[in-house]
Amino acid sequence: MVPSLHWLLLLWGLQGLCAQDYEDDYEEEVVTTRKKSRQFPSNSIPQNGKALIDEDCGLELAFLIDSSESAKDNHAQEKRFASDVMTRLQGLRLQTGRGLSSRVALLQYSSHVIIEQTFKQWRGPDDFKARIAPIVYIGHGTYTTYAITNLTRIYLEESAPSSIKVAVLLFDGVSHPRNPDIFSAVADAKNQGVRFFTIGITPEANEPANIAQLRLIASSPASRYLHNLQDRGIVDKVIKEITALADEGCPLAQSKCACDKGERGPSGPPGKKGRPGEDGTPGLRGQKGPQGPQGVQGERGPLGEGLPGPKRLASGVLGFFLLLLLLLPLDRRCDRGFADGVLALEERSSHDVSRQAPDSQELSSNITLFPHH
Repeated sequence: MVPSLHWLLLLWGLQGLCAQDYEDDYEEEVVTTRKKSRQFPSNSIPQNGKALIDEDCGLELAFLIDSSESAKDNHAQEKRFASDVMTRLQGLRLQTGRGLSSRVALLQYSSHVIIEQTFKQWRGPDDFKARIAPIVYIGHGTYTTYAITNLTRIYLEESAPSSIKVAVLLFDGVSHPRNPDIFSAVADAKNQGVRFFTIGITPEANEPANIAQLRLIASSPASRYLHNLQDRGIVDKVIKEITALADEGCPLAQSKCACDKGERGPSGPPGKKGRPGEDGTPGLRGQKGPQGPQGVQGERGPLGEGLPGPKRLASGVLGFFLLLLLLLPLDRRCDRGFADGVLALEERSSHDVSRQAPDSQELSSNITLFPHH
């Protein structure tokens, strides 16, 4: 029995030793797994060994400064506004935690366009301030279309496909009469993904005709993209809207999941009906139409009524006396005085046809020419 007991004790000791080694291995594996799970913060997603939160959102911002004759008193304020906006954008972080990496272009326009800086020439905010401070006021006509077409070319040649593209147009709303079609130029830029802020530079820019022009250039909705340089807190307003655009255009990307794709979930309830959009601005007044065809000739009017003319009246008086002469006896017709009176009356009527009809006094004087027997 003694050897059997020894074998039992030996087997029991070996079993306890194996169980201890298994517990040690399990504990070490659990600790290693926890350490791996703490390598990434909870608000970031790993991709290719790097968190997306470390990648900045690209912003390409262009300022178009009005340097025309009507902007003389506001040129320095325009430059200061652009410099302040650029300073405020530095070090800005989005709601997703991502930074904002900006590149800025600068153009000023009047009768011609001067490209002060392109995106490739961007060297930081200090260099930008050094470029914008000495630019000289031009002071000619306002040819806004040329500034926009030059801006579109810069975006096409130098812009990154995934960047947020924003143009800030400083403008009083009044272009030169010979300025080409501005709306087609704006449409070409918007087709490249450019968002337009229009900033009226004078209080007169808020007049109905001018603000209608600015509203048509600005992106929609106008309440977000249309402002005035004289508004209080204008820099804060523009920074707020640019930040919102970057949050919308640079969301935190989702990494690809290595797990199996699950089944499609049920459809959600329909959303609420959206708010009606803002009323559009009235269109520009159309040109005068061509002249209409000539009308049909009207019918002839009725015959008017009037008094007989002097010639007709004199002829009537003469005829009356001739009739009276025929009716008188022959001895009366041969009377010298009566014949002289008729001849005198005939001579007077023939030489004074244009006179008015004789009044009753003249007729009575003529009648007295006849002798009474």
